[in-house]
Formats: sequence, structure tokens, C-alpha cells
Amino acid sequence: MRVKPQSFLTPSELECPPFSNMQIQTSHSTLKLGLTVEKLLEELEEKFPPVNPHPKEQIESIMYKAGQRSIVSWIQSRIDDEEL
Repeated sequence: MRVKPQSFLTPSELECPPFSNMQIQTSHSTLKLGLTVEKLLEELEEKFPPVNPHPKEQIESIMYKAGQRSIVSWIQSRIDDEEL
């Protein structure tokens, strides 16, 4: 039984070819997943609307709701940045 000698890559061959380093820009509107980012944002707006805290409300509850709302605001700002 003969064994085929292995050929190892030279240092210059270890690098990725330039074409494999390309980034492909994909807009969220071109993805057909059934749920668009805009639709998701609409649902989040309904589920986590902006609320005014009541003075008797516990600080933990206020902070929790503010954190939920900040995520909705962040998603909206990302969408706005993409449109520019």
C-alpha cells in the first residue's frame, strides 16, 4: 500500500484570497422572513408604549419599564440610521 505524500501550504498560501474578504450588504427589507423589522417595531411599540411613572411606583418598576422602552428606542434609531 502506497501512501500519498502530503503537501503543506506555504506561508503565502495560508492567507485567504481577497475575494473571500468581501462583505455583502443586505438590507433588512430584502430579507423575506415573514416578519419585517418595521412590523416588529410596530409590535414592540404596542407592547411597550412610552409611560409616565407615577410618584408612588417603585423605582425598580420604573427602571424596568424604562429599560424595555430604551430597547424600542434603540431599534428605531438603528432603522433611522439605515435609511440615511
